[in-house]
Amino acid sequence: MILSLLKLQISRSKLLETKESLKVTESRIKSIANLYEMLLLNTEEINIETTNYLERIYQNIALNFQKDVKINYDIQYEIELDSLIYVGLIFNELITNSFKYAFPNNKGEIWVILKQKDNQIFLTIKDNGQGFKERRKNSLGLTIVETLIKGQLLGTLNINSHDGTEVSMVW
Repeated sequence: MILSLLKLQISRSKLLETKESLKVTESRIKSIANLYEMLLLNTEEINIETTNYLERIYQNIALNFQKDVKINYDIQYEIELDSLIYVGLIFNELITNSFKYAFPNNKGEIWVILKQKDNQIFLTIKDNGQGFKERRKNSLGLTIVETLIKGQLLGTLNINSHDGTEVSMVW
């Protein structure tokens, strides 16, 4: 119902900037809704496969952009359900940023690497796009990523923007 109301508002908005902001909000809500939908459909066990969840988020994002972006997954760890919602939101923000800013020629590649070593989980999301020279001070997406990593997952974040953008997280 919330998504339907948001889509109605998007269709009625006349300003391109407003439409784009609402589409990003729609994508954030969908990333959460995907997890709950998967939980409802998966009545036998409470675990959700990380790759399946991330792929659904990626597919929703890709629908909003006319770009040829390939994604590669190297998932060696299944994230526990209580952290999966945060990882989904982080993934949504970073993949959306790649689609929006990384590929001015409308073609590119993204890698998602997830593994565990000892008691730490390592997540890296990188693209082969143009990178960015300086971070926008008012970037809501990166603020959300930082807040979720540091505040919810109690981890650290590193952003490298040379030869594409690479965001590494450890918690």
